[in-house]
Amino acid sequence: MNTEVAFGRVTITGRQGLLRQYASAVAVVQRGVDVVLVLAVFYLLSLAKLGGTFPSHYEVLGLIIALLMLVIYQWVGFYRCLRSSSLIDEAVSLFKPWALLLVSLAVLGVVTKTNTLYSREVLLIWAVVGYGAQVLLHSAVRYGLRLLRADGRNTRRAVMVGNGAVTQQFADRLINNTWLGIQLCGYVTSKDWDRRKNFHLDCPETRRKADKHDVDGRLFLLGVTEDLPYIIKNNNIDLVYITLPAYCAHHIEEVVRRILNLNIDVHWVPDMTAFQLINHNVREVDGQPVLCLSDSPLDGLRWLPKWLEDKCLAVVLLVLLAVPMLAIALGIKFTSPGPVLFKQRRHGLDGKIFSMWKFRSMKLHHEQGGITQARKNDKRITPFGVFLRRTSLDELPQLFNVLLGQMSIVGPRPHAVEHNELYREQIEPYMLRHRIKPGITGWAQVNGLRGETDTTEKMEKRVQYDLYYINNWSISFDIKILIKTGWCVLRGVNAC
Repeated sequence: MNTEVAFGRVTITGRQGLLRQYASAVAVVQRGVDVVLVLAVFYLLSLAKLGGTFPSHYEVLGLIIALLMLVIYQWVGFYRCLRSSSLIDEAVSLFKPWALLLVSLAVLGVVTKTNTLYSREVLLIWAVVGYGAQVLLHSAVRYGLRLLRADGRNTRRAVMVGNGAVTQQFADRLINNTWLGIQLCGYVTSKDWDRRKNFHLDCPETRRKADKHDVDGRLFLLGVTEDLPYIIKNNNIDLVYITLPAYCAHHIEEVVRRILNLNIDVHWVPDMTAFQLINHNVREVDGQPVLCLSDSPLDGLRWLPKWLEDKCLAVVLLVLLAVPMLAIALGIKFTSPGPVLFKQRRHGLDGKIFSMWKFRSMKLHHEQGGITQARKNDKRITPFGVFLRRTSLDELPQLFNVLLGQMSIVGPRPHAVEHNELYREQIEPYMLRHRIKPGITGWAQVNGLRGETDTTEKMEKRVQYDLYYINNWSISFDIKILIKTGWCVLRGVNAC
C-alpha cells in the first residue's frame, strides 16, 4: 500500500469500501440471512417435536415471525454499522429487538387465542436457541470483517479537522486499531490556528504500525478548512472527524456548514481530558443527544452481576468463616475490655452515610480533635489487634455490611466521614469514588495503597486507582483483585 501527498491529495493504493459501495444490498442480505436462520431453527425444532411434520398453523406462525422481525429490527435500528462497537454491545443491541419480537408474539397469541395451538417447549427452546444462533452468526461476520479490515480491505477513508493533542491521540487510536477499517488520510487545519506540517505521532508503537501502512509515523497536512470540500472530493473521503475542543464551537459549526451537502459522515471527538470522568457515554432523550460526563458504571441492569457476586460471595464466606469469626470474637473479649465490634460512620453509595463494622483492634479511647488514622507501632492497638490488622481479619464483619447492601466485596475502600470532608476540599474528583458501593478490598489496596495515607499525594494516588476501577469494572476485574488481595494478605503488605 503506497502513500503519496501532493496538493492536498493523498493517494493510497488498496481496496477500500467494498461493502460500503453495496451497503443497501448488504443490508438486505443481513436481514434475509437473520430471518432464514431464525425460521430454520423454528422449523427444525418443530419437526423434532412433532415427529417430522410441520402443520399449516406453524407455517403461518413462521410467516408472522418473519414479518415481525423485518419490522421490529428496522424500527429499533439494529442494522447499523457497528465498526467501533464491541461484541457485547452487539449482543445487547440484538437482545432488545428479539425481546420485543417474543413479547409481540405472546400478546398476539393471547389476543387471537391461538397460543394453545403451539408447543410451549418448542417456543421456549426456539426463543433461546434462536437468539444464540443470531449472536453466533453476527460474531462470525464481525470476525470476518475484522480480518478484512486489518488486511486493508473494506476500509473507509477519513480526514481529521484539528491540530491539537486530541487530534494526535485520536489518530493513535485509529492507526493502532486497524480492525476498524478506517484509513486515515491526514488532517485539515485553519489559517487562524497555530499549525504544524505533518506532525509526528507520539507513540513508538503507533509509528511502527504507521510505517507498516506507509504513513511514516506522520499525520499529513492536507490543507485548510476553507478548502475542506475540495479535499474531501479530491481524496474520496467518506468520514470526517472533528477534533476541536468545545470552546471552538463556532469553528465546529463553520466546518459542519461547509460540508453539510457532501453526503458524508461527520463525527465530533470532544476533548475529555479536561475532566475527571466516570462512565462517560452518549445517550438520547426524546431524540436529543446527551453527552454524559459522569455517570454510575452500574446503571440499568449492569448492577445485577455485581449484586449477585456480592450476595453469593458474602454468604459463602460467612458460612466458611463462621467458626474463625467466633474464635476472633472470643479472642478480643478475653484480651481487652470493651465490645467485640467497632462501628464507624462511612460514606457509601452516592455519599449516603452508613455504619461500617470491624473487629475491634484498639483499646477503648476517646479521639481528641477528630479521627486519627492508625499507623505502624500505634500504641492504641492491642497485641491481639496487631495480629488482626496484619492478617486483615478485622475486616471480616464487613461481610454483614455486604449482605445489608451497604458495601460490596470489591470497590473503593470507604474512609471515615471526617477524612472525606477534609480531602474533598483538597482533591477535586475525590467524591466520585462514591458513585458505586465501597468495598472490603479494592484496586488501590492491592497496588500497595493500603493502610495509612499520611500525605495528600498518597490519597490522590489512591483516588486515581479507585476511579480507574470504577471506569473499568467487570466481574473478571473483581476476580483479579480478589486473587491479588489474598496474596497481599499473605505478605502483610502495608498492614498496620
